[in-house]
Amino acid sequence: MSILDLLHTHICTAFDKQVALSEFLGQNYLWEIDLNKCVIKFSETAYKKRVSPSIQVLGTESKIDNSWLWAWANPELQNLPKLIEKSHQLNTVGIENSIPLLTNSIIALDKFPYIGHLVSLIAVSYFNMSGYFRAEIKDGFAYVLLENLPLELKITPQKIINNFNKLTKIFDFDHKLALRVYLPHHGYIIEEETNQQ
Repeated sequence: MSILDLLHTHICTAFDKQVALSEFLGQNYLWEIDLNKCVIKFSETAYKKRVSPSIQVLGTESKIDNSWLWAWANPELQNLPKLIEKSHQLNTVGIENSIPLLTNSIIALDKFPYIGHLVSLIAVSYFNMSGYFRAEIKDGFAYVLLENLPLELKITPQKIINNFNKLTKIFDFDHKLALRVYLPHHGYIIEEETNQQ
């Protein structure tokens, strides 16, 4: 298993959840994180609901040294083990499968500028989370996984097309490999044409 295998397996189904999350939150929501309680509080959402989903911190981006730091390697989070369980689990996946992006504690953003988004998408689907949230913090951003949000995943054929088209404009990945996983996930059968001489 490689990081690309994980990406192509999980990116599309996770993006469906991100679209649903965006629709749920709307544009004028407020948020507040309580790391000790492992929750994030959202208010003024599009559905006028106040929700406090459980969270897992996956990692952080620093504006100071332009780097990604995995939560499992962040000394400031070691006293909050429940908050970084999923980060540790992804690290284990990396160790077992020799995936440097999951085992190197610090990643340079000039080489992998979208690592926060990509590993968050992988984690959302891999761990069956509700989505992820990029929270602005001092000198950077924290990527947090969200659990148990009341999202409505109404996946229609048109929604599949729209979401996939949006995703291809944001990230560079092998469309064919991703569709081989994505379409069967939603109950579609793929029949590939064979060239006849």
